[in-house]
Amino acid sequence: MTKISVIIRTKNEEFWIARCLTAIKNQVGCFYIEVILVDNQSNDLTIRKALHVWPNLKIVNLDIYNPSVALNLGVSNSSGEHCVFISAHCVP
Repeated sequence: MTKISVIIRTKNEEFWIARCLTAIKNQVGCFYIEVILVDNQSNDLTIRKALHVWPNLKIVNLDIYNPSVALNLGVSNSSGEHCVFISAHCVP
């Protein structure tokens, strides 16, 4: 089975993260989804809500926000055959 790594950039996305992850979880296909959340120092409930929806997601912390660094950090922490990138405020 193909493994897809979904890399999600976050910063204080408590309103959106559960919606985003639930939509990803509801995708249908012949693949396994790994989620890597690259968080830029959220100080709200983003992480807690994300773990509630996807308990085994991988969290990577980013101290200084830089979109390309965040994506590269997500890729370097992924193990999937393919990577998909999305921001937490997007609902697929």
